[in-house]
Amino acid sequence: MEDWFRSGACDGFMMGVPTLPLGLERVVDLLVPGPQRRGLFHHDYTGATLREELGVAVPGSSHLAPQPA
Repeated sequence: MEDWFRSGACDGFMMGVPTLPLGLERVVDLLVPGPQRRGLFHHDYTGATLREELGVAVPGSSHLAPQPA
Protein backbone atom coordinates (compact mmCIF):
# COMPACT_ATOMS: atom_id res chain seq x y z
CA MET A 1 0.00 0.00 0.00
CA GLU A 2 2.85 2.36 0.79
CA ASP A 3 4.47 1.63 -2.58
CA TRP A 4 1.19 2.37 -4.37
CA PHE A 5 0.85 5.65 -2.49
CA ARG A 6 4.45 6.79 -3.02
CA SER A 7 4.38 5.88 -6.73
CA GLY A 8 1.19 7.86 -7.32
CA ALA A 9 -0.90 4.79 -8.13
CA CYS A 10 -3.38 6.00 -5.50
CA ASP A 11 -3.84 9.07 -3.32
CA GLY A 12 -5.06 7.36 -0.17
CA PHE A 13 -7.11 4.55 1.26
CA MET A 14 -10.50 4.26 2.93
CA MET A 15 -10.48 2.20 6.09
CA GLY A 16 -13.25 0.99 8.31
CA VAL A 17 -13.26 -0.53 11.76
CA PRO A 18 -15.53 -3.37 12.89
CA THR A 19 -16.31 -1.92 16.31
CA LEU A 20 -16.36 1.44 18.05
CA PRO A 21 -14.61 2.75 20.01
CA LEU A 22 -12.12 -0.16 20.37
CA GLY A 23 -11.54 -0.63 16.64
CA LEU A 24 -10.81 3.06 16.15
CA GLU A 25 -8.51 3.13 19.19
CA ARG A 26 -6.56 0.19 17.78
CA VAL A 27 -6.11 1.92 14.42
CA VAL A 28 -4.92 5.13 16.10
CA ASP A 29 -2.65 3.41 18.62
CA LEU A 30 -1.31 0.47 16.60
CA LEU A 31 -1.57 1.29 12.89
CA VAL A 32 -1.01 5.03 12.52
CA PRO A 33 2.40 5.26 14.29
CA GLY A 34 4.14 3.12 11.62
CA PRO A 35 3.22 5.34 8.65
CA GLN A 36 3.94 8.42 10.80
CA ARG A 37 7.50 7.18 11.40
CA ARG A 38 7.91 6.77 7.62
CA GLY A 39 6.62 10.28 6.91
CA LEU A 40 3.27 9.25 5.42
CA PHE A 41 1.03 10.74 8.13
CA HIS A 42 1.33 14.10 9.89
CA HIS A 43 2.29 14.50 13.53
CA ASP A 44 1.42 18.18 13.74
CA TYR A 45 -2.24 18.67 12.89
CA THR A 46 -3.26 22.23 13.72
CA GLY A 47 -7.02 22.03 13.19
CA ALA A 48 -9.44 20.52 15.66
CA THR A 49 -11.58 19.13 12.82
CA LEU A 50 -10.96 17.82 9.31
CA ARG A 51 -12.63 20.96 7.91
CA GLU A 52 -10.20 23.17 9.84
CA GLU A 53 -7.24 21.05 8.77
CA LEU A 54 -8.24 21.32 5.09
CA GLY A 55 -9.21 25.01 5.35
CA VAL A 56 -12.81 24.33 4.31
CA ALA A 57 -15.45 26.74 5.62
CA VAL A 58 -18.38 25.40 7.59
CA PRO A 59 -21.46 25.72 5.38
CA GLY A 60 -24.35 27.81 6.63
CA SER A 61 -27.57 26.15 7.74
CA SER A 62 -31.11 27.42 7.71
CA HIS A 63 -31.66 25.29 10.82
CA LEU A 64 -29.24 27.22 13.00
CA ALA A 65 -29.55 30.71 14.44
CA PRO A 66 -27.09 33.23 12.95
CA GLN A 67 -23.87 33.52 14.97
CA PRO A 68 -22.67 36.96 16.11
CA ALA A 69 -19.66 38.25 14.17
